[in-house]
Amino acid sequence: MKKMISALVAVSALAVVAPAMAQVSGGVYLDLYDGGYDRGYDRGYGYGYGGGDLRREIERLDDRIDRARANRTISYREAQRLEWQVNQLRRSYYGYMRDGRLSRWERDTLDQQIDRVRYQLRRDRQDRDGYGGGYRRY
Repeated sequence: MKKMISALVAVSALAVVAPAMAQVSGGVYLDLYDGGYDRGYDRGYGYGYGGGDLRREIERLDDRIDRARANRTISYREAQRLEWQVNQLRRSYYGYMRDGRLSRWERDTLDQQIDRVRYQLRRDRQDRDGYGGGYRRY
């Protein structure tokens, strides 16, 4: 009887813990692999899709620029230039979305432009002229 109760307790504990572990694993997967090999099928990419994921990526990029400026890892001038590029991205996105969907060419063009701004942000953060991050003049 004791063995049966302990087995029941173990199974019920596993039933409670398994969904929680799946949620944590899913969050880690999304954080580690955002923008990796999963860029096609589940992100709304494809001919005629609405492109809401690209809009979110543009907004996320804008937030990253704002954080980098607030943390002083990029200079004011770099932030201005990057914000101008993000605003150009927004204009292109809304221009392409006039018909309510993105063609493959429009999606690819926006994706390349987003990658270009991301790369520029990464370069600007690494050049250490944002007066933060241990910049020293010798």
